[in-house]
Amino acid sequence: MKIKCLTNLHVGSGDIKFEIVDGQVEKDPVTGYPVIFASGVKGALREYAELNLNNQDIIEEIFGTERANNREKKGKAGNVKFLTAQMVAMPMRASEGTQSYYMVTTKQMLAQFSKMRQEIENSSGHLLQDVKKLDNKMNYYLSTERTGFIGVEGYQAETIIPGELRKLREFLSNTFSENVVILSEESMKNINLPIVARNHLEDGKSVNLWYEEIVPHESVFFLYFLSNGTPAGDESLDRLLALIAEKPLIHFGGNITIGNGLTKVERWEFHE
Repeated sequence: MKIKCLTNLHVGSGDIKFEIVDGQVEKDPVTGYPVIFASGVKGALREYAELNLNNQDIIEEIFGTERANNREKKGKAGNVKFLTAQMVAMPMRASEGTQSYYMVTTKQMLAQFSKMRQEIENSSGHLLQDVKKLDNKMNYYLSTERTGFIGVEGYQAETIIPGELRKLREFLSNTFSENVVILSEESMKNINLPIVARNHLEDGKSVNLWYEEIVPHESVFFLYFLSNGTPAGDESLDRLLALIAEKPLIHFGGNITIGNGLTKVERWEFHE
């Protein structure tokens, strides 16, 4: 599945840190990139299903049952498994070029996406082979513009993605309309997520000012749902996919009342 952020997204990490940024978003502990952990994915989708499916039995078949009381160790498992949503790309302000922003990804993000496709969907692996040929220390670009280099956040992309990396170019063109930058890991680590100030007022006076990280709108994640391998699991998965196809707008994370977390979720159709 593809998750495209229609508004800014804040899925809080829950960590309390005495730093400038009070509310940080969830991040992969290995790569440091924003994620939506599987528990948050399942919780958001269950709430979404409860709002849109008028059948508790189907909901419990998909997501499982909650514990009935404290004496029960666990409820019944659902027929559908939910994996962590991983980031594929996010928009960044243009420092060179004709657009106000460009979509930005990295070799690590692309490798994660293509590895999962190969292992779960048994794809050919041609996309992964192309990704592996990228140099970790170089900034690449693919663009419809004809006016020199493009750059983001002060980092210039000077090398166009080689034409022989056909599957990679095809994937980027289909996903981002060709205007995309692949930053080196070193450059990406020096760029912070956007931060917004939040304030709580009482009688018109500020009583609590805090700062939150956000994942900016237009960011793209990928996500897998898996059947448990039984006919009932396949049926539950089909029901969930049919519901999402009919009503693709789903909220993830917090701050829904101020417009954050609205996404469009759809099947990711990319064939190698």
